[in-house]
Amino acid sequence: MNDMLFASRLRTPAEAAGPPPAQTLRGLVELHDVTVGYGTQLALAELRLAVRPGEFLCLLGPSGCGKSTAFNVIASFVRPTAGEAQVDGAIVRGPGPEAQSCSG
Repeated sequence: MNDMLFASRLRTPAEAAGPPPAQTLRGLVELHDVTVGYGTQLALAELRLAVRPGEFLCLLGPSGCGKSTAFNVIASFVRPTAGEAQVDGAIVRGPGPEAQSCSG
């Protein structure tokens, strides 16, 4: 017979209250002269883009033209080589080179 031990601890009032509410986003997304390169290959070159709250955007193009890279910059999965991405005026900072070197 296996005896199982269950342990619990009392939560502090802050823990019991849960995380603070998330900041409400307006939805303005901007790319300012964003350039991303993988080695010697440029995926994006000085891309400028503004999508206002309520607007929809569709990026169309052939495989390898940078569509996914643009969205990865906005989602902070990729750090631009030059330029910057902003969401509601806050600069989006992707992972640094040290994180990219660990990803294989």
